[in-house]
Amino acid sequence: MNRQKLLISNAVVLDKDKVLLVRRFEPELPTVCKWCLPGGKVKPAEDPSLTAEREVAEETGYHIKVVHKLPITVKSKWEYPKGDVITNVSAYLCLLIDRERYFKGAIDPKIIEVKWFKIKDIHSIETLEGTLEFIKSALEEIKKH
Repeated sequence: MNRQKLLISNAVVLDKDKVLLVRRFEPELPTVCKWCLPGGKVKPAEDPSLTAEREVAEETGYHIKVVHKLPITVKSKWEYPKGDVITNVSAYLCLLIDRERYFKGAIDPKIIEVKWFKIKDIHSIETLEGTLEFIKSALEEIKKH
């Protein structure tokens, strides 16, 4: 069986009492259509912080700036029909540069929804593994500074 390892970079984008999440649909994994942080694969020779900024733009239409790398990582195994994918996910606390989206929808066709959630309500929605942990870590980092 084929096995692939990927480095993933996510963004925790906060705006006052809200956090930006996306809902991703992958036909190969139809049961994993949950809310998650915007982010994606780090390209060869790409700085992971720039990956976070690029992926937020592609998936949501928002401009952000990375402020701080969060101190946790999440490793996951995904079982695709063509082979397993092992992901090592890091995340960055990010600043929203402009509240206006420069386009509606998403460049990434796997993103089916983009939404701001009140932080106090995120425990009541179905999220992808690691999402709540990264948001909690970002809030702790904000309290430190």
